[in-house]
Amino acid sequence: MNETKAEMILKIRDLKLFFDGDYGTTQILNGISFDVKKGETLGIVGESGCGKSMTAMCIMRLLKSPPARIEGSIEFCGKDLLLFSKKEMQNVRGNEISMIFQDPMTSLNPVFTVGNQLEEVFMLHQGMSRQEARKQTVEALRMVNIPMPEKRVKDYPHQMSGGMRQRVMIAMALACQPKLLIADEPTTALDVTIQAQVLDLMRNLRDELGTSILFITHDLGVVSEMCERAIVFYCGEIMEEGPVSELFSNPKHPYTEGLLSALPRIGQRKDKLYVIPGMVPPAGQFPTGCVFVERCKYAKERCHAEKPDMVRLDEKHTVKCFRYQD
Repeated sequence: MNETKAEMILKIRDLKLFFDGDYGTTQILNGISFDVKKGETLGIVGESGCGKSMTAMCIMRLLKSPPARIEGSIEFCGKDLLLFSKKEMQNVRGNEISMIFQDPMTSLNPVFTVGNQLEEVFMLHQGMSRQEARKQTVEALRMVNIPMPEKRVKDYPHQMSGGMRQRVMIAMALACQPKLLIADEPTTALDVTIQAQVLDLMRNLRDELGTSILFITHDLGVVSEMCERAIVFYCGEIMEEGPVSELFSNPKHPYTEGLLSALPRIGQRKDKLYVIPGMVPPAGQFPTGCVFVERCKYAKERCHAEKPDMVRLDEKHTVKCFRYQD
């Protein structure tokens, strides 16, 4: 695929997120920059608390301001979403950009049937009548392999299994055939069999509809299966970015190395799995130098005092580490 400007669906530059409170300002994201191409699945990986979901919330403009304050630019199809009014964002959200949230049970309204909730999407964004929306809702449920969709439209969320609820969320997210789908840990609460079905479904729909997918997860196995490229997040910064095949076979950042070393491997017997020492520091307590310095086995004095710049190793592979700057 030629990386022309026209093929860029999403272009994020120097994204910063702050929360202003009574006791000062806490910075959550610090200068995030990346692109998503048309029809591409881009993975965002990292431990909990690294800023993955917050990046998605910024793109969707779902953070209340104040206390949230966003700087930088989020260009979607050439237009900066941060300059959009609330009404303009409502037209984009769910129509051109959709999001699948982590927990479908808390994302679906328990007092309305799944049919009612899906119909609302078609009526709001496509201007359909109730009758037309009902017909499209049944087709949407059939598209995500929900059995007997004509009957299931009358079910409430609690009457469905976790896998079915997640498929309803996918149907809702893809109802208007969005240009960009943000999937935030969409398979975390599912068993392995249902997880495989959901991933197959998302892959097929991406290929059929040409939708770009921003896939947020902590599961590196899912990333290797779903994504062409991946970005490694840590403490609100990008540590490494590159093609999945290269990141897995030749990781450059110590954090990426640690994440891959912690993966269990078939046929490899160990008494204990590898664990990256330490924990992700809470927001507002990030180290002054390199954010990974306190957990890094290669750390030098310079790493404690200075922040490394992002280094381009080749056309597609970048890393933020002093070991590659000199």
